[in-house]
Amino acid sequence: MKKPKRIYSFLSPFLSCRTERKLQELALEGCSLTSMQNDMFLYTLFFDETMPQSCRYFVFQMDDLGKAHVQPIDPREAALIELAPLCEEIFECNGFAFIGKVKPDTPETVLQALVAKRMKHTARYHMECLVVWIILPVAIQIVNLLSNTPWRRGSVLVGSVLIGAICLYHLVAASISYFEGKKATQKCRK
Repeated sequence: MKKPKRIYSFLSPFLSCRTERKLQELALEGCSLTSMQNDMFLYTLFFDETMPQSCRYFVFQMDDLGKAHVQPIDPREAALIELAPLCEEIFECNGFAFIGKVKPDTPETVLQALVAKRMKHTARYHMECLVVWIILPVAIQIVNLLSNTPWRRGSVLVGSVLIGAICLYHLVAASISYFEGKKATQKCRK
């Protein structure tokens, strides 16, 4: 008996378009997604070999809901409500990440509109984090200056590198999300 094929994927919301394209390529090669599981942020996707087929997938995570915490409904239920009309099969892992096999009769414009909305939420989230990480050190310096507290210079280099790396991560994630969202919006308008 053949072992099912496994792929390890970092399912970050800003990389979900890449994951969707990879899943479509695997379907054309004859691999069908059967299940998924996760360990922290690393997801393992399990595939069985089948006949090559053309199918689309939609990756959805809780972060894609935008302000999910202000909704009166459970985020998991909200995700399933949004995916159920579009997908014939939904793979769930821990209630945070969902991969849906899109029905063949789903219009491309509907799918692209959802991708554009998802990327807009993701880009806004990463830009907000970027602004916080840029303003935070400045705010600390202003408080130190106003309170006349001596500022200790230990680990300045390490702190600067750490904050710079965090800012760079959020800048790259926001850029990828923004451009993927723009691409999806343009496909909707065609």
